[in-house]
Amino acid sequence: MLVTAGERIQYLSLALDARKAIEALCRFLETGERSPKLERSIHDVTDYLEAVQGGGDLYTNLQADSSFEHFEQIQTLDEVKTALDDKDLVEKLEGVLNARSARVQRENAKYAIKFFSKLEGRALHHYNQPPDDQIGF
Repeated sequence: MLVTAGERIQYLSLALDARKAIEALCRFLETGERSPKLERSIHDVTDYLEAVQGGGDLYTNLQADSSFEHFEQIQTLDEVKTALDDKDLVEKLEGVLNARSARVQRENAKYAIKFFSKLEGRALHHYNQPPDDQIGF
């Protein structure tokens, strides 16, 4: 897959957002702190996934500053969602914020770290593809 420099920026941006979510989740597991970054990261992903599952317009419910406003970011999220093949993905991610017990909340946070790690890895994979202008086209 050949990518342009502009597309590479979108992949890097997504990888950085995923890394920030992982850091917020790790902090949550260590201290119990629910930072605004953690809440925003979870809501960005679940809003998109719910829009997809509901068959609605993908852009209708997304915030203007969502991590998923560009094609490359949405495509990467879809790749990770497909690879995980977990029908309870949204429920587990939302469970980080609203599970009834601390034990379930921690389990969901660990799962969310796995999810965001895969998202970061996939975004970096795309980012590391050589741009069109370095291939000689």
